Amino acid sequence: MQDIGAMNGRGHSVPEIARMTGLSAEYVYAVVRLIDKGEERLLRAVDTGQIPFSVALEIADAEDHDIQAALQSAYEKKLLRGKKLMLAKRIVEVRRQRGKTLKYNTTTRTKPRPISSEALLKAFQDDVDRKRILIRRAEAAKARLTFVTEAIRKLLADAQFTGILEEEGFASLPEALVARLQKERGLSR
Repeated sequence: MQDIGAMNGRGHSVPEIARMTGLSAEYVYAVVRLIDKGEERLLRAVDTGQIPFSVALEIADAEDHDIQAALQSAYEKKLLRGKKLMLAKRIVEVRRQRGKTLKYNTTTRTKPRPISSEALLKAFQDDVDRKRILIRRAEAAKARLTFVTEAIRKLLADAQFTGILEEEGFASLPEALVARLQKERGLSR
């Protein structure tokens, strides 16, 4: 990829580079565009097969606030799924934090800015909000589990239902369910 950039820097056109390297013009054009934009991180991700060229170009062309839309578009087009989508998000986040290039300037380190009280308060409030959401989800899951457990207990108390289960060959229950029913029965006594 760096050779393609060097050839472009020496004045060769995209079609010439494609002809000389035996690569498609689209591939060469994409590499040249990413190099021109200084997108070393995206180039490396494409080179290692972490994200497709089309997605890298969309990310490179997008403004910071439009990158999420580019990732969503790639997901909808089935270009990024599962682990690749998570990896692309991580690449975008690192790119946002550390920049487009892979080189780090270690000679001039800047001191981290002190955190303002407003920023600290906002971070604390965000954390509290996240934990409240988790608590609500856990309570909802517990309520659903209790409902299902109680429904199964009532069904198992019905002789007709257990007769149908036995006729169909469902004579036993999963161990976890039996343990849960016995535990709840022990608490209710």
